[in-house]
Amino acid sequence: SNLGRALEAVAEAADRRARLVVLPECCLSGYDLEWFRSGAPGGGEALAGSSLAALADVSRHRGIAVVVNDLERAGGAMYSTSVVIDRGAELTRHRKTHLTRAEEDAGLAAGHTLTTPVEIPGLGLAVGTVICFEHGFPEIALRLALDGAGLFAMSSAIRRGYEHLRDLRIRARAQDNGCYAVAANAVGHGYCGTSCVADPHGDVIVVASADQPEVIVADIDPRLVEAARGAE
Repeated sequence: SNLGRALEAVAEAADRRARLVVLPECCLSGYDLEWFRSGAPGGGEALAGSSLAALADVSRHRGIAVVVNDLERAGGAMYSTSVVIDRGAELTRHRKTHLTRAEEDAGLAAGHTLTTPVEIPGLGLAVGTVICFEHGFPEIALRLALDGAGLFAMSSAIRRGYEHLRDLRIRARAQDNGCYAVAANAVGHGYCGTSCVADPHGDVIVVASADQPEVIVADIDPRLVEAARGAE
C-alpha cells in the first residue's frame, strides 16, 4: 500500500512538471519503533529491493529524480537510509547519522558519514540529503552547504506535538545557509504532516495538509541562493 501511494505521488508530481520529488522517512516500510525493536520481522527489505526498483522504474520512465527514505538492512544492522535516484539510476545514499534515544533503544544503527551533494541535471542546485532528527544539528546543514548543496532534501517522520521544533529548524537551516529546504513529513496516524518548502530567506513558500496525504509543488530559483549568499 505504501509503495503504491509513493508511485502515485511521484507520477502526480511528474504530471505537474516537477524535476525532483522528496518522500518522507521510512515511506515504504513505515516508521514503527516497536517493529524495529523486534528486528522488523516479516517485512521490510534491504535497499535496493523490489520497492526501490519500482521507484527507479517510474523515475526512469517519467524523467524525474526521487529522494526515497526507508529501512535498510546491511551487515546485521538496520539504518534509516535516504537514496537519491535520477532517471532510474542511483546517485547516492545516506544513512541517518544522528538518532534519537528512542531510535537507538529500538535497535536502529547510526551511519558514520555524510553524503556528498549531488547534481541533478535541469534542477540548477546540488541536493544534499538530511534525515529527520539531523535537521536539529546546524553543523550537518552547514557541511552540506560548504560542499556545494543549494537544496536540502529532508525526509522525516515527526509526530504531533513536535511541530514547533520541526518548523523552526527547517526554516533556520534554509536561512542559515541560503538554501532551499524541501521537507517531506509523514501524515496521519499521529504524524503532523505539513510537508513544506522553505526558500533561502527561511520563508515557507508552500505547505501541505496536516491531516491528509498531499503532493505539493514549488518553483525554485538558483538566483535566490546566490543572492542569499552574497554572490556577485
